[in-house]
Amino acid sequence: MAGLAALVAASALTGAAVGASPPALATSPPALAALLPTRDSLGPIEVWLDADFITPDAPPGGTLEAGFTFWDLGQLALKPVDGVYVRLRPAKGAAAASEGRIRPDFPGHVVADLVVPKGGPGKVEVGIHGQACDADGTCTPADIPLPIAGKGPPTGAPALDLLSGAIHDLVGDIVAARPFPVTADVAPRGLWDVRDVGMPDSVDVVAFLPDDPSGAMFGSGALVRQGGVGTPYTGTMTVRATGNVELAVALNIAGSELVIAGERKPVTVLAAGNRPSTAPAATEQAAPVPARPDPAATSDGIPPIVWLLAIAVVVIGGGYLVLRFLADQ
Repeated sequence: MAGLAALVAASALTGAAVGASPPALATSPPALAALLPTRDSLGPIEVWLDADFITPDAPPGGTLEAGFTFWDLGQLALKPVDGVYVRLRPAKGAAAASEGRIRPDFPGHVVADLVVPKGGPGKVEVGIHGQACDADGTCTPADIPLPIAGKGPPTGAPALDLLSGAIHDLVGDIVAARPFPVTADVAPRGLWDVRDVGMPDSVDVVAFLPDDPSGAMFGSGALVRQGGVGTPYTGTMTVRATGNVELAVALNIAGSELVIAGERKPVTVLAAGNRPSTAPAATEQAAPVPARPDPAATSDGIPPIVWLLAIAVVVIGGGYLVLRFLADQ
């Protein structure tokens, strides 16, 4: 009996401990609910579809990828949001809509992987998981659908928010104060068509010290697009500082260099010095190259024509004397 009483007592203590937890848990839903958005708290927000993604003959079970941008009309800026849902409804029949797998990639933009439902791909629905509240303050979970305002980048979105840059690997040593070539790729940050983004004809490349809160630049250069839209940008830049720096692609807006999205390229800048000569080391002074003799003059300075005339006179005179001698015999 004592053992049974102890077991009952232990059970009672356990029950008291378990019963003590619901009050703490009971406070969680209101706290969590306070974080859920309502249609009013979202403000003037609209959704833009990056590009057409519907393939009409896509088979059921296949996957389509779509990008969506959330734009704040009040701030004229990308709107960071949480709890996004995307549903793809069937084009025909009464099959259930497929729920997209959401991948946020940067603030104000998500990518959704959507399975094609039975009946083919039809209308897409985008919204936020939030809540609806009554006049008395009672709130219940609710989906907040948002209309799709258009296709492509939102109207008025600056290129700074729409582009990303990547610098190619550099070849050879980088020496302070000496220009070196740089090549970079600039592409849309989302799934927008490059022709819809308004790609610039040129961008800049700038150098920063790693983890420098001041953001001071230690070099820059201009990169020009080499061909049509989507081709690389090339040019040269010069870095003033030595040591470890990071290169990034930037846009010059109103005289300020504003870095666009993308990973910075870490490089090491060497101190300037005399370049080694590529000529062979000299062992002795080379002898001067002899001058080419002038065919118009001899070693003693008498022109050859004078010598020829003298020889002719001697020959002719000698012949005349020989003929006189023979005549006298």
